[in-house]
Amino acid sequence: MIFISAAIIGLVLLPINHLGNSVGDDLFRWIGISPWAQGDRYGFHLPVILGSLLLIFGTIGVVNIYRPQYPKIMSRLILGYIAIMLIFPFVTEQLFFLTKFNSTSISSVAYSKKESQCNYSSEGKQVKAVCKLNIYNYGKLEQATIRPIMNGWLVPTEFKPKVVTLHPQSQTFLNEVFYGEQIEDTERQGSGSGIGLEIEVNGYKKKFE
Repeated sequence: MIFISAAIIGLVLLPINHLGNSVGDDLFRWIGISPWAQGDRYGFHLPVILGSLLLIFGTIGVVNIYRPQYPKIMSRLILGYIAIMLIFPFVTEQLFFLTKFNSTSISSVAYSKKESQCNYSSEGKQVKAVCKLNIYNYGKLEQATIRPIMNGWLVPTEFKPKVVTLHPQSQTFLNEVFYGEQIEDTERQGSGSGIGLEIEVNGYKKKFE
């Protein structure tokens, strides 16, 4: 039983949802632990390490116990794991659209870092960012206030929030321009992916970092 439990827990931690986050990431953040050993997306990815070890341990144990009765159990388990990993993003996406179909609260909108990026330039303390943002609106929300979060910048920058129009029940790539201010006078330009986003709806805020 311990091997089956270990394999199941490992399999729960590893799959990636449609937003590009693993279930393990969300569970770690929910209990107040960073999924990364060193801050945001730096160091060892703890849920992946833990999930992989549990899955390997559980699979070896299950195979050793049941192989005499089911000679092909190893190949069947591996195919099952691959199938779960492949269909999980589609299942989570459809589940969110189904359960939040009529919602107009902040819970009905989400942001994915996948395929999102910003091109930025600065002059003095003024910063301009031209961004493509991957937004999910699962329900019937029509507007939200958003601003990019770029914690990885060498010079901290605060962008001004902007009100955007959302399409109901859809995934949309928003192309928006944001203006902000950095704490030091410096001139630079470039582009970045993995951009975070703050979303505000009716006074409630949610950050995707």
